[in-house]
Amino acid sequence: VGTDGGYINLINRDDDTIERIPIKGDDFPEHESIVPFAFEKLNPTTILVGTSVGLLTYNKLTRRFAYHQPSLPYLKGKRVRHLLLRDNLLYGVVVGLMFKFDLITHTFKIYPLPTRNNVSALYIDKRERFWVGSNSAVSILNTETDE
Repeated sequence: VGTDGGYINLINRDDDTIERIPIKGDDFPEHESIVPFAFEKLNPTTILVGTSVGLLTYNKLTRRFAYHQPSLPYLKGKRVRHLLLRDNLLYGVVVGLMFKFDLITHTFKIYPLPTRNNVSALYIDKRERFWVGSNSAVSILNTETDE
């Protein structure tokens, strides 16, 4: 769970405890205005964290944050508000635009939107359809044709 003030809160549902973890790392200063918005498990030890300063990683073993280096040229300093990981493709919302980042090839794509649309939500339903919500419409992204 993300909170204002530069912290995330890890909730242990087994024993109903909450651990508050400051967002700090070696490649950026601890700053109380970093706001975490979105979380996506990358692998058993790493969580991707969309924040007000870009895409970060959280290493559960070292308990440290760092910028996600492959996406740094595209997402550093941007508000990464939503994240969805699907087959090594990371989809997200940054500044009202939807993006796709390939975690293998490191290619980055911004999806063009009709005028005055602002992406605000991403969702994959149980039929594996990829829903994209904006201020004026709800659409389904065809991930095979990328349209």
